[in-house]
This record gives sequence, C-alpha cells and structure tokens, in this order.
Amino acid sequence: MPSRRVCLFLSLICVLCAGNLSARTEVINPVAGVWANKQTLVLFQEPDSEIFYSINGADPTVSGFAYDGPVVIDVTGSVDIRIATVYADGTKDEQYVSYTVSEQLPEDGSRAREFIDGLASAPIISYQPGSSISIPDSLWYGVGFGSQVLLPGRDISFSRDSSLSRYVPLVLSDSVRSWRFVIHSTVRSGQLAAPSIPFRVEDWKKIVFTSPQYIYQIDDGTWFSGRNPVFIERNTAHTVRWQSVAYERGNAVKSFRLPAMPSLYSERQTNGAVHFGIRGDESYRFGRCRLAEGVTAGTGLYRDLLFDVFPGDAFSGSGKVALYADGVYQGELPVSFALDKRPPQMPVVQASVPGSFARSAVKLTVTAEKGCRIFYAGNVPVSIPGGFDIDTAPLYASDVTGRYTELTGNSLELRSDLETASFFKISVYAEDEYGNKSLPSVYSTIIDTCNYYFDASADAATADGTWMHPYTTMDGFSPVSSRFVRLFVRGRVEMPAGAVVPAYSCEINGSDSAELEFGSGSSYVVRSSSLAIRNCVLSKTSANTRMFVAENAVISLSNCVLSADFMDNGAVFEGNKSVITVADSSIVSQAQHYAAVFALTGCRLRVSRSRLSAVGATAVAFSVQGGHAELRGNDCNIVAELGRIGEFSQCNLIMTDNSFAAELKGASAPVWKDNVIVLEEHANVARGFD
Repeated sequence: MPSRRVCLFLSLICVLCAGNLSARTEVINPVAGVWANKQTLVLFQEPDSEIFYSINGADPTVSGFAYDGPVVIDVTGSVDIRIATVYADGTKDEQYVSYTVSEQLPEDGSRAREFIDGLASAPIISYQPGSSISIPDSLWYGVGFGSQVLLPGRDISFSRDSSLSRYVPLVLSDSVRSWRFVIHSTVRSGQLAAPSIPFRVEDWKKIVFTSPQYIYQIDDGTWFSGRNPVFIERNTAHTVRWQSVAYERGNAVKSFRLPAMPSLYSERQTNGAVHFGIRGDESYRFGRCRLAEGVTAGTGLYRDLLFDVFPGDAFSGSGKVALYADGVYQGELPVSFALDKRPPQMPVVQASVPGSFARSAVKLTVTAEKGCRIFYAGNVPVSIPGGFDIDTAPLYASDVTGRYTELTGNSLELRSDLETASFFKISVYAEDEYGNKSLPSVYSTIIDTCNYYFDASADAATADGTWMHPYTTMDGFSPVSSRFVRLFVRGRVEMPAGAVVPAYSCEINGSDSAELEFGSGSSYVVRSSSLAIRNCVLSKTSANTRMFVAENAVISLSNCVLSADFMDNGAVFEGNKSVITVADSSIVSQAQHYAAVFALTGCRLRVSRSRLSAVGATAVAFSVQGGHAELRGNDCNIVAELGRIGEFSQCNLIMTDNSFAAELKGASAPVWKDNVIVLEEHANVARGFD
C-alpha cells in the first residue's frame, strides 16, 4: 500500500485464543488535533480484560471510569485521556491521548450547521449498509484511518451486501474548523442452522467423535467405536456414517457427507468492493470472519462475502474465514484484501516561472504519489495580439473544458505564439492503481513574450513591463523576444540615449497623449527588421543627423506627430533598400543648415494624407534616389533660403492630389527630377515657387 495509507490490520486474533501476549487496547477515537465538537471515546477491548479511563491525568484504576462501550467525553478545551487496560493475569497497559476541543458550529441557518448539530447529538453514527449519509456540499469530508484526503461534501454510502462491521472515523471541515465523528457500520445477518451430528471437524482433517453411543464408519471402511480422533485427507469427498452401538437388525444408519476442501477466490468489482466466492461443493458457506481489532465480517452463513467501504476510505486486511458444509464447521481458509476508494493527494504542479505571468515558455513539472498515473487537460489558449490589458478574472474563473490525456513523463511545456499573449489554464489529476482519481490541481498563467507597457506616471519601483506595472522609461529596456516586440505607450516616455539598434521587429502603439522623446544623441536604427508606430507624438532635439535609419528594413507611421530639430544638419528618415510608409501623420524636420524629411536610396516610399514640413537654410521634404516613391493627398511645406519639395532621381514616381507650399528667398521649382519614370502625376497644387 502507498505510504499515505495506514493498514489497520495488525494480526488475526482467533475467537478461541486466550492470554494477552502483545495484546493492546486499540484506540479508535479520539486522536490528537483541534476539534470543533466533543469527542467520543471508542476503544476495542481485548477478551478477558477490563478498561478504565480518566480525563484529568489521574490513575484510571484508582479514580477513573470503567469503559463498557462508546462514551462522549463531555469536556472542552485541552483534554488528556489516560487509558488503563487490566488483563486477567494482573498485568496492566496504559495509553494516553491528548486533543483540544473548541466547540463551534457553522454559520446560523446553514445546512451544514443543521447536519453537524444532528451528528453531535449521538455518540456514534449508526450506519446500515446501503443507506446514505448526505454531507452538505459546503463541507469537506475525510473518512477512514490514516492519511485522509478531504473531498467535497456529497452523499456517501457503500453496498447493502457488505459484510464488514467496523468503526470508521468521519472528519468534516469548512476550511476553518474541523469536526470528528465515528461511524459504526452494522452487517447483514445470514442463515445459521447447524444439524445435530455426533462428531466435529477440526481444521479440515481431524474428526473428533463426540458420542460413545454410536459406532462409526468412514466411507466403506470398517466400523469403529470412535474413542480416538481420525485424520483424513480432504482432497476428495468423504462420508461419515453412524449407528447405535446396540446393534440390532434394522438399526438406522445415519450419514453426513464431507465434501472436498474448497478454495476461495476474490474479485474487485467496478465500484471498488471486493467479492469473495467459494470454488467447491454447493453446500459450503462462509461463517464469521475476524480481520482486525473491532472489525468482523458477517454473522451467520453466507455463500458469498462482500467487503465495501465509503468513498474516500481505504482499508486492507487479512485473516481467516470459517467454512461450513451444510451448517457443519469444517475449518478455516485465509483471506486477504485491499479496499481502496481513497483518491491520491492532488498532484503538485511546479512551474519553471513563478507567479501567474511569464515572459517565456513555461515548463510544468507534475509530481504525484508513487505508482499514480497523471492526466492533464487544458482549455484552448486564449490569445490576444494586443496583450492582456483587460480584466482577466473571468478567464481565471473559467472551467477547463478540454479532454484529459495521460501525461508521458512528468512535464509539459506551455508556449505562446511569438506575436500574441496567451492565457493558459491546465488541470492535472492523479489516478492510482485502483482507479481512484485525485481532485484536480489547476494551474493558470499568462505567457506574453512580446507585449510591453510604458507609462511615465507609473511607479518605477514595481515596474515589470506588464499592464498593471508598466515601465516608466525605455532606458535599459531589454525584451526576451529576439523576433517581435509590441510596445504600448502612455504619457511622455524617454527613449534611450544613443542609437537603439534592436535585433527584433517592433510595433509601438500610443494612447493617452503618448509621446516618445528622443534625447540628445538618440536615434532608432531598423536593420533587417521592421518598425511600426501608431498614435504617438515623437520629438527630437539633438545634434544627430538622423532620427530613424532603415537598412533593408520596413518602417511605417500611422496617425503620428513627429518633430525633429537637428541643430546643424539632419534628416528624419534615412534609408537604404527599405520600405517606408507614412499615413495620416505630421512630420516637421528643422535644422540650421540642411533639413530633410526623407533621405532615401533604393527604397520604396509611400506617403499619404500627411503634412510634411522642412525648415532650414536648405530644405527638402523628399530626397529620393532609386527605388519607388508614391505621394498621395499630402500637404507639404518648405521654409528655406533654398529648397524644394522633392528631388527624385532614377526612380519611379507617383504624385497625385498633393499641395506644395514654400517660403523661399531664391527661385526654385517644387520638384526636381532626373531620369525619373513618372507613372502617375496629376491634381498637384504648388504655391510659393517660381
């Protein structure tokens, strides 16, 4: 049996045995603990012994009480019971039990209160097999000896055909208090009718003749007086005959058939009960069987024996059961059994990442009681691309609906999609060799490898980048993902000093007046990756000559306001062999000498519905060499001594529905082209140019 169970069987104690060698009174109840009800003293008394007990530590044999059956110890607070057993030979054995009673009931008006109050009114709960004990679902219960497992309240019962008579502890709990009671299960009564015969059988092979008034014959042997016992083999049937010693013709000859010695078999039923049957002559019946202290099976004769226990209980035993043939005792045969309806303890789930939030895959290691199989199920992960900036309480409260699968090994890995945050809820239970299933252990977590939150007004001391505890600055930010990161920004957040060159693609989403402030010397370099910015204000005051650099990359801006003051020279976007898209945004580039919005080589550029301004001694909005440029519905403005809206060379060009304006000291055309293939050009309006 697993270590969590305590085997109740100590040794077979035959009904006919005498003496007290190694005998000891079995204390069934109470046990150590803090109980919310007064306890009942229940002892198993050895034959030829007297038991005395005291509740004040005094010698029970001097000033105690005689024990003659279960009795309520009507004491609260700390209780110390001293038990003395006095045997027929004058020897004495003492035991001590200490516990505490803090008498309480569940809340007024509750079904649990009524139920417990009813149980407390009697010292013992008398149980008839086949009936039910209805434990309210607001309580937890544990039944039996040993390491109990508390289970949700329910109706508990066992088979009405069970032959076990025993005392069983019942523990109830409301998660604050615990109550302990004792159930006594009675047994069915079988038929018991012994014929009148002038001999007895001892241990199958020995036949003792009990009346000198008869002569006897076994099978076809000679008749004899029966003064001495006869030993026979029991592998075949025998017939014992007898008649009066006063022989006369016509004397009646009576007989009794002794069938061959049978064998026993047992089988476990689907409900966990154990059935014992007899392989042998139909005349055989089971008689009384004693299995452990205070545990018996049956009164009368049965063709079958059934042992059963309550759900949540476990009981193992062995002993000898008497066998009768046509009501005549033949001998004993050994029986052993293991009744186990006690589920294993809940498995323990250990996560590689503590808490309920992880930035990387989570490895779960599951441990259960030895010999148990482990099964797991999980909901389909709930994924939200934008991260869990929502109330997750309903997710944590949801039930696990997936099908259970046996776990190979003792671990499994939870992994989120690279571009989404995912909520996982996993349920795990253990199943023992008897098919008992533990209560499930449930593990829930959010795995988010890519979504990070920033809020300049948050508490920097608790910042971890989650929605509840956002970072306050980009300085020192280092995500776990090497492929994709999504940032959510609120308020004014500083960018790191120097060039930011991430190895991952990035998406930045602003809300509540989000502003990214590029300090002196800071810039963002997108190299062989992508950058998307939405709903943000971006500002830069620096001597750097560029704000964004794209190298074999993709950059997109949507609904953004961007302003850059480069002091001497600078371009907002500098790109090479990249794709740059701007929509519904406003961009201002300002420098003392040379200011540009775009300075691109071999790039694909698309700007739509945006306002662009370049201010400097020399200024240009678009400086594009090679690649493709598409400008639709923009409002572009130049303030300079010398400047143009665009300078395009060796590229494809589309310009439609744009408005070009300038404040210039020298004459200039709005757009300069060199070896440009114009794919589409119409509805453009220019003013301030000569």
